[in-house]
Amino acid sequence: MPHQRYDRTAWHTLQPDAVLTPAQRQAVYAVAPEVPSGDVEAVYLPLAALVEPHIARQSRTFIIGIAGGVSAGKTTVARILQALLTVWAGVPTVQILSTDGFIHPTATLEARGLMHRKGFPESYDTAAFFDVIQAVHAGEACEAPIYSHATYDRLPDARLAIDGPDVLIVEGINVLQATPEQANGIRPFLDLSIYVDASEEALFTWFMHRFRRLLAAARHNPAGYLYPFTTLSEADADARAAHVWATVNLPNLRAHIQPTRAVAELIIKKSAAHRVHTCSVRTNGPWHLYVHP
Repeated sequence: MPHQRYDRTAWHTLQPDAVLTPAQRQAVYAVAPEVPSGDVEAVYLPLAALVEPHIARQSRTFIIGIAGGVSAGKTTVARILQALLTVWAGVPTVQILSTDGFIHPTATLEARGLMHRKGFPESYDTAAFFDVIQAVHAGEACEAPIYSHATYDRLPDARLAIDGPDVLIVEGINVLQATPEQANGIRPFLDLSIYVDASEEALFTWFMHRFRRLLAAARHNPAGYLYPFTTLSEADADARAAHVWATVNLPNLRAHIQPTRAVAELIIKKSAAHRVHTCSVRTNGPWHLYVHP
């Protein structure tokens, strides 16, 4: 599906009057201190300004889906949008839902021999995921499971309550994928779909950086999934992580994640250091009309 590409300057000029006060800027950058300076004003603020009128006109929850590869920065984009919509646009309630919570529990994956396929479509409870999105779309209160990167598993006694937020931002590698239950997955329920794109080389670099951060935190948590890796040398730990990337994340990216980029309404393309390079809007989708009314 064709997309119309905008560089940073052209994208910003779509909403040139959107400006953050110093206090708003501080509040937004506080939720994502790693985002490159200037990206909020050049990229994410114009996006929030384009979205806000449609949220205001809609009587039900406005649902935004954010997909992309492992370590692409989907959670960061979700947090920035959440902060902009609440702090700048004044939207009362904006919730974030991660699809990680719908990965089957570790015990289930082990019983099915799927631990080496974690993150692949078959490792998710897609029926439960669809039910939650359908309930939100219908205005019904529901609960969603929560995932912990410390334990590498669902939290057995924790649930995310969702009860009619103004905006729900759903982020995860599988957000735009088809499911066994629905050929289009949850896409028909999304008011805006976003794909966070980057080269395979950049994604690998960011994956390794995240692994090292999680490993450093695991040294203080003997119960954590990564704690046994803390006994390895730095080189051996890196080799284990690189093996996971090459045998799990990269094949999943190529086979199941990257193909969904074409159906996204908006592609946010990143270069090195997570700096956004271009934004591309699908030309045969409704957001092309919203960008060019």
